[in-house]
Amino acid sequence: MSEHTPGPWVVDPANPNLVARDGDVYEYICEIAPSAFSDSTHSYDQECANARLIAAAPELLEALRKVSMNAVHVNYGECSLSYCVIREVDAAIKKAEEGK
Repeated sequence: MSEHTPGPWVVDPANPNLVARDGDVYEYICEIAPSAFSDSTHSYDQECANARLIAAAPELLEALRKVSMNAVHVNYGECSLSYCVIREVDAAIKKAEEGK
């Protein structure tokens, strides 16, 4: 499986339902378009919210990788990251990296 387009990704301020790689010239990653199968509650605001979430994906993936790598070191007295949470983090990383 190939690597994703390197971040950072941003929402195009001139067209907030487009996600692009940040740089001198935008390299578009995707366009959030209304689905033919969506119900009438699907809106432009929802498309823009989806674009913001996608734009944050590279940073979210990197944060999850750090949580996963450092989970064994996290223990603050009575509070610690549970094994179940780390399993969910690892599953999310696998989904992002392998599509599974």
